[in-house]
Amino acid sequence: NQMGGPRVVGFESLPDSHPCSVRNALTAWRSMLAAHGVATGPMFLRLRKGGHLEDSVLTAEAVTRIVRRSISAIGRDDLDPRQYSSHSLRAGYITEADEQGASLSEIMKTTGHRRAETVATYVRHSDAVRGSASSKVLKGLE
Repeated sequence: NQMGGPRVVGFESLPDSHPCSVRNALTAWRSMLAAHGVATGPMFLRLRKGGHLEDSVLTAEAVTRIVRRSISAIGRDDLDPRQYSSHSLRAGYITEADEQGASLSEIMKTTGHRRAETVATYVRHSDAVRGSASSKVLKGLE
């Protein structure tokens, strides 16, 4: 939230038994925050080496460093970590939501965007494929 105020965002979650369950990840994170005495305020705070939690929020620059380290750890020569940033997460989420058929208003409700034109700039490649003749031909082969 660019204005600094709280914003409630709803996410559907996979079943709790699934290893990628958003609920499980958030529950674990909230438990860690509670163990550090944090009950209210920003959800994503800086976590230093050794598990030291700071009162400052996780910045876009910090998320970019995390994203780039994670891409480097994949070890693929065709991925240049410098081409990715915190905004890559937003663009990836919006692109995938668009590819799965979410409407602009549904996407905007989640991302907090006010203008559809802004959201459209984050959609990376789905329009090139969706609605193309090749997608209809391939669907006929299924």
